[in-house]
Amino acid sequence: MNMKKFALIAALLTSMLLVFWGCSDKEEDGTATPDAGGKTAGATMLVSTPKPTAAATEAPQETGTEVQYVDLITDNENLFFSASSTEAAGTADALLPDYCFDGDPDTRWSSLFYDTEEGWICVEFGYPVIINGVYLNENTNWGYVTMWDAQYYSESQQDWVTVYEGAEMYPDEYYEFDSNTEETYRFRLVFRGCTGLAVTLNEIEVFGQFVEVPTDTPVRTPAPLEGQVVPEGLTNVALNQTYTASSIEAEGTEAALGPELCFDENNETRWSTIFGDLYEAWIQIDFQAPVTISGFVVNEVKNWGYVSSYSAQIWENDEWKTVYEGEEFSKDMDIYVPLESDVTTTKFRLLFHDGETLSETVSISEIKIYGK
Repeated sequence: MNMKKFALIAALLTSMLLVFWGCSDKEEDGTATPDAGGKTAGATMLVSTPKPTAAATEAPQETGTEVQYVDLITDNENLFFSASSTEAAGTADALLPDYCFDGDPDTRWSSLFYDTEEGWICVEFGYPVIINGVYLNENTNWGYVTMWDAQYYSESQQDWVTVYEGAEMYPDEYYEFDSNTEETYRFRLVFRGCTGLAVTLNEIEVFGQFVEVPTDTPVRTPAPLEGQVVPEGLTNVALNQTYTASSIEAEGTEAALGPELCFDENNETRWSTIFGDLYEAWIQIDFQAPVTISGFVVNEVKNWGYVSSYSAQIWENDEWKTVYEGEEFSKDMDIYVPLESDVTTTKFRLLFHDGETLSETVSISEIKIYGK
């Protein structure tokens, strides 16, 4: 009887060893291939994926079939950052998208208030990369993102492709894509919902592979946004002129935000009206001699609200004549607004009719008047 028990135990042990040996002998394929089609390449959240180790060299190291993904951001000098909006844009306190990629957890990017649905933050690479996943360090002091997408720009499809669909963001969690991106230059996060008034992130880490390129390949810089190209032959005729406004915040003090600050070619300074001066407020340029105007640029500071209706006017026959009527100013910087036809004048002004702002103010960092 004892011998039978011994034989049974021995058989069970042998079976367990065989199963263990068979499992441990399997090789896992660690490679990932670019998505071949469709606009959504994956949406699986991996909760416990270990963080990749950044290599000292740009090329990923391969051992058998296992690929080591590297940090694509740190020490990469050929990066360009943008966002759908930036809190305090046009001031020294701007919370720029660059701060999400500086390696400092104490800095942050923030969108404007209410830019929480379809808002985005983007990094553009000077050389092509293949992206495997991201780490996200969200600042949740004033709320948190409830839905977001990770997207890359497909050079072959000429469109944004979603590679990850997420709910909330969790610190120290690596969001690995089901499939690596194809070779790309642009990557962004798009926000679909937020419990707060704005989206704010401390850090974004992007991991993947650098694509080998010929030695003399030039850095690819971002193309200007549609509307940022000023027609050839035009110059900013608004410099070194005389400027006035309906009101000036902190007028008479060293902190005065006068109209001249709109024409200093510095987006970190701004003009602002006093509280309550929104409806029919204005800012004006008196030219030293007649100029011919073709269009203009307005970079509005939208931290505390925004203009929703305005007119561009010129002085003609001893009265103001409207040559353009607009609604909101673009959230993008330096968007050129062309007039229907060239006009010649000695004065130009922007007249503001309405806006969405609690303080009922107008605040603009830069105005450029293009002409001859």
